[in-house]
Amino acid sequence: MLVCRDFARLLSETLDHPLEPPQRMRVRFHVVLCGPCRRYGAQISALSALLRAMESRPGFAGPAGPLVELSPEARARILAAIAAATPPAADPETRSDQK
Repeated sequence: MLVCRDFARLLSETLDHPLEPPQRMRVRFHVVLCGPCRRYGAQISALSALLRAMESRPGFAGPAGPLVELSPEARARILAAIAAATPPAADPETRSDQK
């Protein structure tokens, strides 16, 4: 039987290419039995449909670029906020779990 982790992997693969018939049957069988994966599959399908619809809109750059160009000032503010919110990396020599 297909476990949820395998289902998620196979579902992601279906976005790139069709599954072979045995895999497709395993996915369908799992979805019948597993409510959480059924909901996950519906969410992924809805997101995929929204992205396809957005791609046809003028101004959508898709994976190659952003919808809106940030000004250099906005970009600098965002990067500074990320840097301020990111904790410093732990020094491996001072970590207590490696002693």
